[in-house]
Amino acid sequence: MIPPFQNIHPQFRWNGQAYSSKELLFLANDYLVSDNEYNRSIGVFIKDWFNDSPTITLTTSGSTGIPKQIAIAKKAMVASALATGDFFNLQPDMTALLCLPANFIGGKMMIVRSWVLGLQLTIATPSQNPLIGIEATFDFCAMTPYQLQHSLGSLSQISILLVGGASVSETLCGKIQDAKARVFETYGMTETVSHIAVRHLNGKTSHPFFQSFPEVALSLDSRGCLVVHAPQISPTPVVTNDLVRLHGSSSFEWLGRLDSVVNSGGIKLIPEQIERALSSLFSQRFFVAGLPDAQYGQKLVLVVEGNTSEHSVASLKQKSSLPSIQLPKEVFLVTKFSETPSGKINRLAVLESLC
Repeated sequence: MIPPFQNIHPQFRWNGQAYSSKELLFLANDYLVSDNEYNRSIGVFIKDWFNDSPTITLTTSGSTGIPKQIAIAKKAMVASALATGDFFNLQPDMTALLCLPANFIGGKMMIVRSWVLGLQLTIATPSQNPLIGIEATFDFCAMTPYQLQHSLGSLSQISILLVGGASVSETLCGKIQDAKARVFETYGMTETVSHIAVRHLNGKTSHPFFQSFPEVALSLDSRGCLVVHAPQISPTPVVTNDLVRLHGSSSFEWLGRLDSVVNSGGIKLIPEQIERALSSLFSQRFFVAGLPDAQYGQKLVLVVEGNTSEHSVASLKQKSSLPSIQLPKEVFLVTKFSETPSGKINRLAVLESLC
């Protein structure tokens, strides 16, 4: 008997072609011997999904530490796919574009949603603008902020766009206000099996806070960090290191990561809040963080990608409305940022190179 999580919706299509479970395994075998690394990662996931195990091993992104492997129940991934389908009213035969790496949760869940909901999935190799060379339109897609930044001229091809993997800057958010696509920033992680909350970024119904899915409950722990209660996805509450401010029982404002808080002379600074305030000043990637300091314990520094010399402590004081305590004390230029396997800035590696 086929386990329920392995049932393929009869209206599911992969690059325009219908596949049964057995046919997907044949497709996986073809992908596994491909010269294309992206195709091989898809082949690995398909083989893992259709084996006898009720769980699948996933790798966390490693954006705030060393990537780790965790076992996730396949039925939890199905439940997550159904929750997304209900929230966005995704119907069988709707079209979807996969343009995220398939070796992390975001890409895997686009595949699972298509299997479960009966979507017509088109596969595009991840790139900074995955819509280049594609004339088709899509009902549903997921991208990173980096991809969104380079796809601004193509958003008319997408109806519903999810953006995740990193925060969306205020500058980028401003650029999509008139886009025809409905753009949503997602909140989630591998441990929550992709997103459990979204924030509408553009149009008349845009919102400053994340709204959790209906069957998800939220609370705070003693540190002020978010705790996610989603029994259909995780049998135990998921305790995060995300500092948030709750607005009611199902809405929250994301402040930053507890891991990245800078204690400078006894004053706690949240880098992500400072980054949002500085985002309009930068066209290139940057971040702020703390480095050891003999006087303050930690000092706040700004790290900018590229060789530009236009940014300095003095220029930040002139251009920024931040109070002096939140202004970086030093600026570092790094030619090219180290990245995690999922494409995020590897802040720890960058900072280690500065010490």
